[in-house]
Amino acid sequence: MKNIGFDLQGKGLGIALSDEISGALSFNVGKVEVIDGKLILSIDNRVPVTYKCKEVQDLLEKNLEGSRFRFENPQITEAIYVPKDSFLVTTLMDVYREITQDYDAEPQVDGACSYARALENCVAFGAVLPGQPDLMHQKNEYLELDKLDLWMKIYLEAIYRLAQ
Repeated sequence: MKNIGFDLQGKGLGIALSDEISGALSFNVGKVEVIDGKLILSIDNRVPVTYKCKEVQDLLEKNLEGSRFRFENPQITEAIYVPKDSFLVTTLMDVYREITQDYDAEPQVDGACSYARALENCVAFGAVLPGQPDLMHQKNEYLELDKLDLWMKIYLEAIYRLAQ
Protein backbone atom coordinates (compact mmCIF):
# COMPACT_ATOMS: atom_id res chain seq x y z
CA MET A 1 0.00 0.00 0.00
CA LYS A 2 1.54 3.27 -1.13
CA ASN A 3 0.24 5.11 1.94
CA ILE A 4 2.50 3.09 4.23
CA GLY A 5 5.84 2.71 2.44
CA PHE A 6 8.69 3.44 4.84
CA ASP A 7 6.64 5.86 6.93
CA LEU A 8 7.07 5.05 10.63
CA GLN A 9 4.62 7.66 11.94
CA GLY A 10 1.44 6.93 9.98
CA LYS A 11 1.52 10.14 7.92
CA GLY A 12 0.26 8.44 4.76
CA LEU A 13 -2.65 7.02 6.72
CA GLY A 14 -3.57 10.31 8.41
CA ILE A 15 -2.66 9.17 11.91
CA ALA A 16 0.61 11.06 12.49
CA LEU A 17 -0.28 12.26 15.97
CA SER A 18 2.12 13.61 18.55
CA ASP A 19 2.13 15.13 22.02
CA GLU A 20 4.67 16.84 24.25
CA ILE A 21 4.62 14.05 26.82
CA SER A 22 5.44 10.95 24.80
CA GLY A 23 6.30 12.28 21.33
CA ALA A 24 5.16 11.00 17.95
CA LEU A 25 3.00 8.01 17.19
CA SER A 26 5.09 5.10 15.95
CA PHE A 27 3.79 2.77 13.27
CA ASN A 28 5.27 -0.28 11.64
CA VAL A 29 4.12 -3.27 9.69
CA GLY A 30 5.47 -6.04 11.88
CA LYS A 31 4.20 -8.99 9.88
CA VAL A 32 2.77 -9.57 6.42
CA GLU A 33 0.99 -12.80 5.55
CA VAL A 34 -1.55 -14.24 3.13
CA ILE A 35 -4.34 -16.30 4.69
CA ASP A 36 -7.22 -17.68 2.63
CA GLY A 37 -6.27 -15.39 -0.25
CA LYS A 38 -6.32 -12.27 1.94
CA LEU A 39 -3.29 -10.06 2.48
CA ILE A 40 -3.00 -9.35 6.21
CA LEU A 41 -0.75 -6.62 7.57
CA SER A 42 -0.10 -6.86 11.29
CA ILE A 43 0.63 -3.40 12.63
CA ASP A 44 2.55 -2.47 15.76
CA ASN A 45 2.09 1.09 16.88
CA ARG A 46 2.49 3.26 19.93
CA VAL A 47 -0.10 5.96 20.42
CA PRO A 48 0.89 9.19 22.23
CA VAL A 49 -0.42 9.03 25.80
CA THR A 50 -2.79 11.99 25.45
CA TYR A 51 -4.77 10.17 22.72
CA LYS A 52 -7.06 7.17 23.01
CA CYS A 53 -6.53 4.22 20.67
CA LYS A 54 -10.15 4.64 19.55
CA GLU A 55 -9.29 8.11 18.18
CA VAL A 56 -6.49 6.61 16.08
CA GLN A 57 -8.75 3.75 14.97
CA ASP A 58 -11.45 6.24 13.85
CA LEU A 59 -8.90 8.29 11.88
CA LEU A 60 -7.46 5.18 10.29
CA GLU A 61 -10.86 3.82 9.29
CA LYS A 62 -11.83 7.19 7.80
CA ASN A 63 -8.62 7.30 5.76
CA LEU A 64 -9.09 3.72 4.55
CA GLU A 65 -12.58 4.48 3.16
CA GLY A 66 -12.70 3.80 -0.55
CA SER A 67 -9.62 1.56 -0.45
CA ARG A 68 -9.60 -2.21 -0.63
CA PHE A 69 -8.26 -2.35 2.93
CA ARG A 70 -10.14 -2.52 6.18
CA PHE A 71 -9.02 -2.18 9.75
CA GLU A 72 -9.61 -4.99 12.21
CA ASN A 73 -8.34 -4.62 15.71
CA PRO A 74 -8.33 -7.80 17.74
CA GLN A 75 -6.67 -6.18 20.73
CA ILE A 76 -6.27 -2.62 21.94
CA THR A 77 -3.95 -1.78 24.80
CA GLU A 78 -4.35 1.79 25.98
CA ALA A 79 -1.30 3.72 27.07
CA ILE A 80 -0.56 4.13 30.73
CA TYR A 81 0.55 7.48 32.04
CA VAL A 82 1.53 8.53 35.54
CA PRO A 83 2.17 12.29 35.84
CA LYS A 84 5.70 13.45 36.73
CA ASP A 85 4.38 15.28 39.78
CA SER A 86 2.73 12.17 41.28
CA PHE A 87 3.96 10.86 44.62
CA LEU A 88 5.25 7.72 42.93
CA VAL A 89 7.35 9.46 40.28
CA THR A 90 8.66 12.24 42.52
CA THR A 91 9.70 9.71 45.17
CA LEU A 92 11.52 7.53 42.65
CA MET A 93 13.25 10.53 41.10
CA ASP A 94 14.23 11.96 44.49
CA VAL A 95 15.86 8.67 45.48
CA TYR A 96 17.63 8.32 42.13
CA ARG A 97 18.93 11.91 42.23
CA GLU A 98 20.10 11.72 45.85
CA ILE A 99 21.98 8.46 45.44
CA THR A 100 23.52 9.16 42.02
CA GLN A 101 23.98 12.91 42.58
CA ASP A 102 22.48 13.31 39.08
CA TYR A 103 20.22 16.26 39.87
CA ASP A 104 19.60 17.03 36.18
CA ALA A 105 17.90 13.66 35.55
CA GLU A 106 14.29 13.78 34.41
CA PRO A 107 11.74 10.97 34.29
CA GLN A 108 11.42 9.38 30.88
CA VAL A 109 8.21 8.51 29.10
CA ASP A 110 8.31 5.29 27.16
CA GLY A 111 5.39 4.02 25.14
CA ALA A 112 6.45 0.42 25.36
CA CYS A 113 4.34 -2.21 27.05
CA SER A 114 5.83 -3.24 30.33
CA TYR A 115 5.14 -4.89 33.63
CA ALA A 116 3.73 -1.53 34.74
CA ARG A 117 0.48 -2.43 32.96
CA ALA A 118 -0.13 -5.28 35.39
CA LEU A 119 -0.68 -3.03 38.43
CA GLU A 120 -2.40 0.23 39.21
CA ASN A 121 -0.24 3.26 39.92
CA CYS A 122 2.91 1.57 38.67
CA VAL A 123 5.76 2.72 36.45
CA ALA A 124 8.76 0.97 34.99
CA PHE A 125 11.77 2.11 37.00
CA GLY A 126 15.07 1.08 35.52
CA ALA A 127 17.93 3.31 36.42
CA VAL A 128 20.24 4.16 33.55
CA LEU A 129 23.13 5.71 35.41
CA PRO A 130 24.99 8.88 34.38
CA GLY A 131 27.43 8.18 31.57
CA GLN A 132 25.94 4.77 30.90
CA PRO A 133 24.55 4.02 27.41
CA ASP A 134 20.82 3.33 27.23
CA LEU A 135 20.67 -0.13 25.68
CA MET A 136 17.30 -1.19 27.09
CA HIS A 137 15.59 -3.70 24.79
CA GLN A 138 18.21 -3.20 22.10
CA LYS A 139 20.70 -5.46 20.43
CA ASN A 140 23.56 -6.37 22.78
CA GLU A 141 21.73 -5.18 25.90
CA TYR A 142 23.86 -5.89 28.94
CA LEU A 143 24.18 -5.18 32.64
CA GLU A 144 27.33 -3.79 34.24
CA LEU A 145 28.00 -5.99 37.25
CA ASP A 146 30.07 -3.33 39.00
CA LYS A 147 26.91 -1.15 39.16
CA LEU A 148 24.80 -3.73 41.03
CA ASP A 149 25.56 -2.26 44.46
CA LEU A 150 24.48 1.20 43.32
CA TRP A 151 21.27 -0.12 41.74
CA MET A 152 20.47 -2.06 44.89
CA LYS A 153 20.88 1.10 47.00
CA ILE A 154 18.50 2.94 44.66
CA TYR A 155 15.88 0.19 44.63
CA LEU A 156 16.01 -0.54 48.36
CA GLU A 157 15.68 3.14 49.28
CA ALA A 158 12.86 3.59 46.78
CA ILE A 159 10.94 0.62 48.20
CA TYR A 160 11.50 1.88 51.75
CA ARG A 161 10.19 5.40 50.97
CA LEU A 162 7.22 4.19 48.95
CA ALA A 163 6.21 1.80 51.74
CA GLN A 164 6.06 4.55 54.38
